[in-house]
Amino acid sequence: MTGPPSVPPATGDGKRPAAADRGAVADGRMVMEETPVSAYALRAPFGGTILDRETIVPGVYVDTTHRLFTLADLSTVWVEANVHEGDFGALAGSHGGRVRFRSPAYPGREFEGRVTYTGDLVDEKSRTVRLLARADNPGRLLKPGMFVEVKVLSPEPRPAVQVPATALLDDGEATFVYVKTGPELFERRDVVTEGSEEGRVTVRRGLRPGEEVVVEGGSKIRAEAMRLASSG
Repeated sequence: MTGPPSVPPATGDGKRPAAADRGAVADGRMVMEETPVSAYALRAPFGGTILDRETIVPGVYVDTTHRLFTLADLSTVWVEANVHEGDFGALAGSHGGRVRFRSPAYPGREFEGRVTYTGDLVDEKSRTVRLLARADNPGRLLKPGMFVEVKVLSPEPRPAVQVPATALLDDGEATFVYVKTGPELFERRDVVTEGSEEGRVTVRRGLRPGEEVVVEGGSKIRAEAMRLASSG
């Protein structure tokens, strides 16, 4: 004989059993009702994109010391660059200046940012100084961890001389070029460079506008100069 399920009797203290102890009769069998897992809404302090989440399963205790998600606002990104010793001249007055950078992911496209920090400590292993810039991220094209090539722009234009990169020579202690001073006469000139673009290098110190430099064959001139110095 079947009928509607009966209401569980009250316990000795006048209370009915907890939800986890309740059941219902169906087809002559007792079916236990599962207690729903408690759910809490987590509100982020700002709008952004979830970059990572921890593996959290029901029943694991968490509190304010646990990291559940990594949230980032990708409308702007930080650009970190390692500036080599040969380009330290670009750091002078660069705070508040601009940088341009590009990524292999977007050939032919350049992005721009504003310098917020330049370090004063040279890394002993890489011989570089750290630079940080903040950049807008239109369309969220830039992803954290991407590799970019950075060019530091001076806040104010400064006069400079550009020479082909093939004109530069290095003896391990200094960068130099050979300047033509007369017919078949050349003079070594140490220079300070600031960076390169499309095969040309900016020389900040050591050359004057209009001077002729050896673009190809400089290594032969150096070899001859060394031979004359050793024989003389």
